[in-house]
Amino acid sequence: MHLIQVPLKASKRDHQIISEALSIVGKLRNAALGELLGRTEVMRADLAWNKAEKMEPGSEKSKAYRQLYQQHQLSQHDAVRVCHAHWRNSRWMSDRIGSRVAIALAPELWQNLQEYLYGRSDHPRFKAAKQRNMIWNNDNKSGLLLRNGSLKWSVKTKRKSLSIPLDLSSISVPRRKCLQQAIADGRLRRVGIKREIVRGQERLFALICLEGSPYRSEKYLESIQDNGKMIGLDLGPTWLAVVSESEAQKIPIASQERIAADQKMRLKERRRQRAADRSRQASNQHARRKNGRSLKGIRQPQRSKRGQQREQLLADIKRKDRINRQQDRIKAVRSVMRQGKHIALEDLDYRSWQRSLFGRRMLITAPGDFVVRLQSEAELSGGSVILIDPWKAKASQTCLCGARTGKKPLSQRIHNCESCGLQAERDLVSAALLRELALAGKQTWNEELANASGTKNAAVELIQRPRRTSSFLKSIPGKNAVKQNTEKISVRSTVLLCGKLMSDPEEKTHSSSNVPTYEQPAVLAGASQKATVRNNQAPALISSA
Repeated sequence: MHLIQVPLKASKRDHQIISEALSIVGKLRNAALGELLGRTEVMRADLAWNKAEKMEPGSEKSKAYRQLYQQHQLSQHDAVRVCHAHWRNSRWMSDRIGSRVAIALAPELWQNLQEYLYGRSDHPRFKAAKQRNMIWNNDNKSGLLLRNGSLKWSVKTKRKSLSIPLDLSSISVPRRKCLQQAIADGRLRRVGIKREIVRGQERLFALICLEGSPYRSEKYLESIQDNGKMIGLDLGPTWLAVVSESEAQKIPIASQERIAADQKMRLKERRRQRAADRSRQASNQHARRKNGRSLKGIRQPQRSKRGQQREQLLADIKRKDRINRQQDRIKAVRSVMRQGKHIALEDLDYRSWQRSLFGRRMLITAPGDFVVRLQSEAELSGGSVILIDPWKAKASQTCLCGARTGKKPLSQRIHNCESCGLQAERDLVSAALLRELALAGKQTWNEELANASGTKNAAVELIQRPRRTSSFLKSIPGKNAVKQNTEKISVRSTVLLCGKLMSDPEEKTHSSSNVPTYEQPAVLAGASQKATVRNNQAPALISSA
């Protein structure tokens, strides 16, 4: 299933009705969440819960948990019953929202409870009813429906029913035809309404949930149609090292311009946030001490008109930032898919990156969301994503010859093997090793596997010349050439062909006389120079020691 967001041509009266319905859904969510959390705390206080936690993983532990869930009435069906009971017993919510809208909250609440019980998130929070910005229908049979290009909702208002037309002119013609064809084929699952602040004004959007694959352009489908290759992917905080059968390159998750623009956006967002805080403090003096600190337990509901405008501008800045980050990740996913449909990468915990050294950078690149999008795109394209255990593979400590090179600090970006003499960018070596592990169907690389797969590591010609963008060249110090072994080697055009360094005839460069005598993979020796060169060193075109 996939989701399509389409703007709505809503009037002022439509905004008032939807805002009231969103507020009611927010109150219903808090009521149902309170009852489900009460059952959860009672279950966790049970002695059987402590015994189940101490059990070893297996069928007995799963059986004990299932019995506890049944005993304390905790499941998605129980969440549906709780939402419907609160909606029915209120005696006034049924005048504004239907039962299908009420029970559509159950999957969301059950997912929050599961993440809390499994330790994946903190305690679920109660939110103000006015902060609710999304409403869903359970299906497309009754209640909130999509009929004849309009959202229709039978609610008890001054009008018989609510009808808001879709603004299809805002989406491209191919996407519009794909949407209309999907609705005609009966692939419409359900619809929803989303409220968002766009340029300081409140806008309403229709959320259309469809079955099947989403729209993708014919040009993109042709580029991945006959690409059933296996590639290795080493994911970093900013760059992706991609190694295929005939090419090695580094792809940025977010461009250098995006990172620089994001830093400016952070400063602007911080100024807007501080201005909104000052406005809220000035409007709620009763909730402040003399020294300016807030009093605990006292609400601050007052908002001036200027304060409301500042909060709207702040929300608009966050919206733009979120859209730009999503577009960057989609571009990176499609760049990887053009190299191959079958992808091998390490199964990492990206939350640990955010807790350690890369907190701010994770906000921009979001590698976890990138992997989720990559898995979805590979599944839609008929490919697969192979996850390899990093504790067994040890890609950063292993050479392609099978020798162990030991741990490397993050500042050491060059892989140097004393056994075979291979020197190359460490990310590209790791990506090539992951690819070989996926092809061999193993989790650990050793010398026996390296000798058995000698034909795979033979040097081949890099037939595709690397694509260079202005954003990439700006990030490379000394973009025209670098000095290595007192010889000038072209960063752009030097390739390794059958163990010989050859230069592009268009480039006036001198070939090195120290040709490596060992057999090394061409995808590493002639790697594309899309990576950032640090300390004026060529990351992949470094000869043997």
